[in-house]
Parts: sequence; C-alpha cells; structure tokens
Amino acid sequence: MISQHLMNIQSVVTDEIIRQQYKVYPKSRWYKHLPNWQQSFCDESGWYDIDLQGAEQDGEVMRTYLQRVLLLACEYHSSQSSVAAELVIQALQYWYRVNPQNWNWWWNQIGKQRLLGPIALLLSPELSPALKAQLSADFPTCTTMTGANKADLAHAMAFGALLSSDETRFKAAMESICDTICVTENEGIQADYSYQQHGPQLQNGGYGESFYNVALPWCYATHNTPFAFPRHLQWILGEYFLLGSVWMTRNGQWDYNVCGRAIAKPDLEKPYSSETLSTQARMLKAVFPQDACLFDSYIAHLNGDSYPFVGYKHFWRSDYAVSVSDRYSVTVKANSSRTKPIETGNQENLLGYWLGFGSMNIGVNGLEYRDIFPMWDWRRIPGVTNPQVAMPAYEWGRVEQQTHWTGGVSNSRWGIFTFELDAQQTQALKSWFFFGDIVVALGAGIHSTHPQPVVTTVNQCHYENQLWRDDIVESGELNAHAQHWLHHGNVGYVLHNASADLKCETRSASWQLINQHLSDHRLDAEVFELTINHGVRPNDASYQYTLLPGASVEQTRQYANAPKALVVANSKQTQAVLVDKRIGCVFYQASTLSLESGLSIQVDQPCVIACEDEAHCYSLSVATPGRFATVNIVIVEHGREYRTQVSTHSDAARMGESVLSHIAKNIKYCA
Repeated sequence: MISQHLMNIQSVVTDEIIRQQYKVYPKSRWYKHLPNWQQSFCDESGWYDIDLQGAEQDGEVMRTYLQRVLLLACEYHSSQSSVAAELVIQALQYWYRVNPQNWNWWWNQIGKQRLLGPIALLLSPELSPALKAQLSADFPTCTTMTGANKADLAHAMAFGALLSSDETRFKAAMESICDTICVTENEGIQADYSYQQHGPQLQNGGYGESFYNVALPWCYATHNTPFAFPRHLQWILGEYFLLGSVWMTRNGQWDYNVCGRAIAKPDLEKPYSSETLSTQARMLKAVFPQDACLFDSYIAHLNGDSYPFVGYKHFWRSDYAVSVSDRYSVTVKANSSRTKPIETGNQENLLGYWLGFGSMNIGVNGLEYRDIFPMWDWRRIPGVTNPQVAMPAYEWGRVEQQTHWTGGVSNSRWGIFTFELDAQQTQALKSWFFFGDIVVALGAGIHSTHPQPVVTTVNQCHYENQLWRDDIVESGELNAHAQHWLHHGNVGYVLHNASADLKCETRSASWQLINQHLSDHRLDAEVFELTINHGVRPNDASYQYTLLPGASVEQTRQYANAPKALVVANSKQTQAVLVDKRIGCVFYQASTLSLESGLSIQVDQPCVIACEDEAHCYSLSVATPGRFATVNIVIVEHGREYRTQVSTHSDAARMGESVLSHIAKNIKYCA
C-alpha cells in the first residue's frame, strides 16, 4: 500500500505536471486537434504525421510523439476523459511495439524518460499490469554518471518509485539528486554559482538547466515531508538561481554564452524559457517565503516589467562577466588554461570555435541575437579579436589556451574583465571596463602570424533597418565606414575616430550550416555588423571603443562629443580607464600608473584593480587572475603616500575572486 507521504508527493507532482504543461501548451492551441488525433491513430502505424520508425536518426521524433501523449494524459487526469485515456493506452502500446531507439544514448536513457515518467504517473490508474511493467522497465533503479546526467537518471528513478509505490527507491532517488547539489571544483555548481559540465565548461543555460529542472521541482515537491532536502542544499538551489540564472537571463532569454552547443538550435533549445524561469521563481518563493519580494520582482520582469536588479558580477570560476540594470545586460565569456570555450558535439555547433574567446552579448530587449546564428558570419563573433577563419570547436570541448591571465574584478556595482588571447597564431590583451551604462573595450599588443586578416568584431546582431551614423539617419542595406559614433537598436557605439567597417545586409542560411541534424530550409535575417580590421599579420595593433547600452541617440551624440570615460593607458604593460573618481586598472606587470590629476597607483605584481577615490579613503577591489599573489599597492596623491598589502585567495575554489580593501586617507600606512 502506498504511504500517505508518497500520496502527498504524487499529488503535488501531478498538479505541477498539468500546470506546467497547460502553461506551455494552452488547451486553446491543441485541444481542437483531439478529434483528429483520435480518428487518425492506427494500432498498426500510430499517427500518420509522426513517423516513429524514424526515431533512430532523429530523437526529436521521440519527443514529438511523447509530448502529444503527455498532453492527452493531462487531459485524462484533469477531466477524467475516457477518450483521452483510451488514446494514451493505444499510443503507449504502439510505442512499445516499435520500441524506438536513437543512435544517441541520451534519448534512450534520459530524453524519453523525461516524458514517460509524467505520462505514467498521470495515467497510473488506467495502466494494465503488462503496460505498467513495460513502463517500469524504462526507469532505472540506481544512478550512475555525474552532474546533470546523474540528476536526470535520479529523476527517472523517482518516477519509477512513485509508479511502484516504493518508498525505499524514492528515498534513494532523492538522495542521488541531493548528491548533485553541492558546491564543487569538479563538474557541477561552482563557488561563484556558475555551472560546469564536460569539464571546466560554462553550462548554466545548458546542462545546468537540465540539472536545475530536476533538482528544484523535487525539492519543491518534497518540501515539508520526510523526504525534504536538507536546508543547506535548499539554500544552494536558491543562491544558484539568484546569483546565477537571474544574472544570465533577460526578458526570459538566456545569454547564448552560457548555453553551450545549444547555440546551434532554435531558441537555444529553450522555446519556453520564460515560463520555465517563472515556474522556478514560484517554487523558490514557496521554499523561501522570506525572500518573496525578490522572486516576485523577477516574475514581474518575466511578465513585462523592467529588470529589477542592477550591478556587475564576475564569475571567476568560469571566466565570465555580467553587467546588468533595468535598461541593459552586457556579458563577456572568455577562456584560459583553467577553462574550456564552448564545445562542438553530436554534430552541433559546427562553426563555433571562437565562442568563448571574448564573446559579448549586448542586450537591451533581449532579442538582439534570437535565432540569428545560422546567419552569423562565424568569423565575426561579437567582442572577439581573431584571424578570419571559421571552424568547429573541439569535440566536447578542450582547454584551448595555455595562458592563465583571464579574469576580472568586481565590487558588485562595477568592475573589469580581462583576457589574454593566444590561439591560432594570434595574441592580444583585451579588457572591458564596466562603469554601469558605460562600457569601455580596450585591446593592445595584437600580433598575428596567421595568413588571414585579424578583425575585432564590435557587434553582429539583428538589424532594425535604421541607424544613426554620426548625425545622419541611415536605413536599408549599408556597406560603409564609421569613425565617430553610431546608434543602433538602443545601443550607442563611440569609436574614438577609429576606422570601423559597417555592414547591414540581408543574409540567407539554414540551421544545417551549424547543426547537421536540423533542416536545410533557408531562412533570411537582416544583420547589423560592426568590425575593426587590423589587417594581415598585425604587430602591436590596438583598438578602443565605448558601448552605451540602453542609450538614446541624443545621449550617444552628447557622449561622443564629451566622453565621460578617459582612457589613461592601453598598452601591453597597462590598460586603465578613469570615470569621475573611479579608476579601473589592468596591470600586466609590476608598474606605475600616473594620472594628470597628480594621482599615481603603483603595484609590484600583475593584478586588476577597481579603485574608488572617496572622501576619506581609497576603496579597492583587487584580483590576480589565475594565481595567488600578495600585491603591495602604493597610491600617491599630491605628494602624500598611502600603502596597503592585499593577498588574493589561494584555494582553487576562490582563486580569481575579488578581495576588498580600504586605505584610510588620514594615516600613512594601512595593512
């Protein structure tokens, strides 16, 4: 006999299944097809419009078939429809007669179980012993693997336990899920709440979402039951959302930099990401009612309100940085000897080698890059400096660089991200200075022996068919030069008299260009592309440009005529930018930075410093990318000398994290 505890959990889970299915697939969209589904189903061949025999080569066939069955199971459970129940039984019987198997193990061990589990639970009163046995055989009794894959197997194991009313098996499934909820230096949740899988590879919007869409619903379903997750694991799930997912999404859209090879799939393989994120926030609100205002504000954003948070965060474990406000989101992803760029795998992401080499997502409405990727020129990924070749990344990812210098610094309000490029016969030192709604991008020491020209791509996104180039409104297709400033798509671009190439054109391509499994049907998109060409075999080339995300045309014009950010240095030794009393410094070696105001900053170790010159002290955030170091810092202001010593983190989990320090101005020395 099933225990009361499992009965309560079953009730919560079934209610959630129906609620989420009807949110993503409203009955108004599919219910009208029910008579046709009933009439067109044949015991010998299934549905004429779904060739289940073709599932061997195309796993999406399995998903399409089972998704239809799940909707019918929801209809049975919510309205006790005998028509729906009979059709589900017939569809499942045909499924097991065909017993479809895909060439990719994932569909056979994880993909189909994600749908079969809810179907079995909703339909359990109608299942014959034979059909129940067939379904049960698809659900594992133990788990293997790591990270998201282990969580997925435990997810299927839990459904098998509920189907068989087995408390011991259910408890083991919950324990396996709990095993994946930990802060680790291996695959899984990192100390900065990034998520890594397939080695040190950023995957919050890929495998991380797969993990979270298992762990959080079971945490929610078992809350206040004997199977409840330990409170410290609940806290990790809450922090993962607020300090990870919330920073990486805008208007319900994930940053392409955190989705792995799903960049080569429509909607980043997340057509219902807004609904999913809203559900996650609602579940977390139930687990953490004391933080209801945070989750409510994010849900309101997903429903059309402004983004509710502001600040800058550096994810030191995964070489990733984010600056957000109610008007914009700007992100950068790089790599180093400690991390991998974005992978190729399963014949997906066939041209994505340069992803993760300083790739930027400049978002205002969150749709700037939506499904543009087949039409991208993959030699020109936003933010990246590289020779003009396009090629796949390494299968399942690998460390591509031997350089350790990638990282950044943050005081939570503003900060710096820096990256040393050394790949494909090309070297460069690149830094981004995030002063809220001013982002200054600097590049120095650009050198290459590659036979192809080296280009820095400022942006490549959807074209809104109109832009301002200096004081001229342009529309339609363009192939021109830009030197002073541009405004396009609520983003200002200030070029500081650099010669940049502007191209706006219609492009045609198919998803098959970057994903061998998708259609070769050609699609069109209007593309805006802005690049800086450094030529063939550049030697010590450099660049400088400023982004004004969320700015109006007039704000861009005013800034271009009177910049607020002053570039103090842009060399192989130092890169530095001054905005009011905020000084961002990247020291590639021990050196001294001198400002015209009479202020100087001296360091004896390579480091990154965000310095605020306040009334009574200097407020410092310090990091030493890729290594532990003790940095002696000397600040001289109008002849008066101030000193401090900052030791950065030495343990692997926190190496690269910012360290805060203050130097009081009323004393000579502060340790």
